[in-house]
Amino acid sequence: MNLKKRAEADIKKITGNINEWADEATLTDPVGGVFTVNVIHTKHHLGLDPEIGVPINAKTASIAFSESNLSASVRNGESEVNLDGWQIDVADSTEVSKSYYALEWFPDEMIGMIVVILSDKQP
Repeated sequence: MNLKKRAEADIKKITGNINEWADEATLTDPVGGVFTVNVIHTKHHLGLDPEIGVPINAKTASIAFSESNLSASVRNGESEVNLDGWQIDVADSTEVSKSYYALEWFPDEMIGMIVVILSDKQP
């Protein structure tokens, strides 16, 4: 197995293993299709003020998952990853479910990982 294939397999295992790092998330597409995928979920409350460069209190949440762990496609008609209008529900460390919307997404098409920046409000 070459290094690229090993990285793909590692991302699939790390983001997909619910018994280790992963959490289950529910994704709802804009037309109401619902499915689950295991993700790595993060949320922190530290940001950077872009004007003066000092730390500020700013919530940032994201998920990351292997595209090969999906049971449905997140690609549009041009075969590009498109999560515009998607809702993501995931529980935090206290098992309280939170609802977010996909704000930005960053697919790494070399190893198949998609990172999604989440927003409390629909963009």
